[in-house]
Amino acid sequence: MSAALTRARKLLQSRNRRRAGHFLAEGPHVVREALRAGLVPLDVFVSEETKSESVQSIADELLSRGARVHLLSPRDLQEIAETRTPQGLVAVIPEPDTPVDAHADPGLWLLLDRIQDPGNVGTLLRSAEAFGARGVVALRGTVDLWSGKVVRAGQGAHFHLSLVQPAPGEDDVLPLEAYVAVGGEIWAADAAGESIYDTPQPPTRCMLAVGNEGGGLSDEVLARVTRRVAVPQCGRTESLNVAIAGAVLLSWLSRGGAPS
Repeated sequence: MSAALTRARKLLQSRNRRRAGHFLAEGPHVVREALRAGLVPLDVFVSEETKSESVQSIADELLSRGARVHLLSPRDLQEIAETRTPQGLVAVIPEPDTPVDAHADPGLWLLLDRIQDPGNVGTLLRSAEAFGARGVVALRGTVDLWSGKVVRAGQGAHFHLSLVQPAPGEDDVLPLEAYVAVGGEIWAADAAGESIYDTPQPPTRCMLAVGNEGGGLSDEVLARVTRRVAVPQCGRTESLNVAIAGAVLLSWLSRGGAPS
């Protein structure tokens, strides 16, 4: 096994991704979105048997940009792919830098509090980007934002958002305090809250907090919340999936347009 493939395999684990500052992107669409955001892969692994024109096109472009392109057997590619039927392309990409003063400018933010399902997290990031959010803060207990499943579900949203996720052992309340210190308000997604359709236009610095699928928001977050909002329902469903509720709330909060 080549040294490059060995390094890539290590990135399947969160602690190694954090240490290296790199992640794995699988499939031509995600890799293409990374390129559009100015992120050039370090190593690119392509199946020897792929016949996809999009994969071949990206591989050629990456070669011209100085990336190391490796041809692998389908079996070896499966070693670093997290899907049963890989799309013939896996790339090692450096994580984009998070601005030091991520909250300095006005805008809509999303707060993820102990959300553990990768599909939900990826969908929430995709919704945040679609509705003009500046970034996402993920508190302790939330799945790693750069895990393969989250990156695939995000469909490129990662590369157009400022992402803040404290490392293990760091005080994850600090980003909230920094946000409040610059005049930001935290609004909580809460099924018992007021209808989002009855709320006034949100402030220019507003962060929507969505909580754990079963336990809701933590006390640390609720202590800093200024308003609780809900998506009203008229059907018999007990509650909405967190990703669906988050998308509806983000859509309404951005109804006046994303602050520039």
